[in-house]
Amino acid sequence: MMKKRRSSVINIRKSCGNRATVFDLRARINEDVVNEERVVFIKILRSAYHRLIDHGEIEQRGFIVHSLFRSLEFASDAANLGLPLSDWNALLVAFDSFTRPAEHLMFKLFDMKRRLKNKEFNVDFDHDFALVQQRVRLILSFVNAHKWARQVFKEEFSKAGQYDLTVAEKVVMDESDGQVAMADKALLELAEEDVAIVKSHYVCHILLNKGAYYYKKLKKHGLVTEREAGEKLEEIEDEIYHVLKCRKLVHADELNPATKNQRLSLCPTNMATTPLHDDVGEETFKHSIHSSEGEQ
Repeated sequence: MMKKRRSSVINIRKSCGNRATVFDLRARINEDVVNEERVVFIKILRSAYHRLIDHGEIEQRGFIVHSLFRSLEFASDAANLGLPLSDWNALLVAFDSFTRPAEHLMFKLFDMKRRLKNKEFNVDFDHDFALVQQRVRLILSFVNAHKWARQVFKEEFSKAGQYDLTVAEKVVMDESDGQVAMADKALLELAEEDVAIVKSHYVCHILLNKGAYYYKKLKKHGLVTEREAGEKLEEIEDEIYHVLKCRKLVHADELNPATKNQRLSLCPTNMATTPLHDDVGEETFKHSIHSSEGEQ
């Protein structure tokens, strides 16, 4: 397993992005209408990343969210030059920037703090797994954002009508397909077992983030005291720490599939689907995209 993990790390370091091709001047596209659609799609991607933050799928602060938004800055600059969408390569460049060592140092300090608190002195920090974990979460966030942005673009911004596309819109969607395909390929280059572990714990992390958000909301509305919320938030923080450190795919106290399915069957049917824009109305969402076009 360690050999496969080292192979994953080697692949990550090899695919650090090409700074020379963040703006590929040979791939210039001069069609104004295509570029306008591309700019709109990038703005929807920005909304998609904010949506991931609101849903607890990525942290509000940290290296991953910084890299994602930084990649959109590159993509916006390229779009202003009439160049194709290339935010995956831009993301690799951002991921390999100077901020990654800073993130690694912060995580080690956080890890040391928790070890001292829990009196765990003989646990080594697995730098390789931490790097793989970051890359997997980065890819998942990138792919999920593109999928959501594509859906919104097709349903609400297509000039040909819902689910139909003009030629210019099809060009932008094909570019998005290409970016997602490269991200999916990068995921396949990582050790399969590590990817499965990270995906499993990623879901746990999301649920814990949602729980933390819920208690913060209760405290804000005075439904729990600050002390009660603080105790619960500290408990959730400890659980998040253990999720980030855990390397197990199967746990001894895990529910079996039959029990999971039985409990899921008791959930209200409307919990199976999530509103596309949550609390944001369709017209408000469209206005938030179009009103900022002058800022590009």
